[in-house]
Amino acid sequence: MLYSLGILVFLGSLGLGLAAFAWVTGTRFATEAARPASLRWLRHWTLRGLLLPAGIWAIMNFGFSVAWQPFMPRLQIVQGTANWLPLYAAYIATGFCIISSYWTAVTLGWIAWRAGHGLEAEMRTHFRGLCLTSLGVLILPAIGMVAMGGWLALGLAVTLMLAPVAGYGPTILRPKKMTQLYDKGIERMKFGK
Repeated sequence: MLYSLGILVFLGSLGLGLAAFAWVTGTRFATEAARPASLRWLRHWTLRGLLLPAGIWAIMNFGFSVAWQPFMPRLQIVQGTANWLPLYAAYIATGFCIISSYWTAVTLGWIAWRAGHGLEAEMRTHFRGLCLTSLGVLILPAIGMVAMGGWLALGLAVTLMLAPVAGYGPTILRPKKMTQLYDKGIERMKFGK
């Protein structure tokens, strides 16, 4: 029972953290003018791509009757006992974490593709270099994750490869304008100091 609750807390938090990472990335990549439309798209995409599949997973494993048994065999065995609810919660958290990892990977890929679409020459070169470097450096750890975790870890592996693009992409797309060091001196000279 304690094991199931630990799985619920850990994987539920991981799934929520991945979804929050995608939301923060979507907000950071959007310009001020496009931010309301971007957040509206992200809200709809979260409902359709994350919450709806997670809800379907929860319903599939609930086991409403003898005719409609839970999807997972272990839940079928413990149905009607005191261990059912913690185990059910652990399976729901596990499914949510897997769905969230795939959803985050698709969301980050879409955000990066939209951000790279239509960039100017120098900015496109820098952004493409960031993407290729990120994918090149993290492909081996991602392959290792998939080899250890199977297809369940694929979403997490793709999210790992796209994480540097999500982190450093906005700084390439909207570089900060550096002020000259002597601007304050010129300003003082203009005021006669």
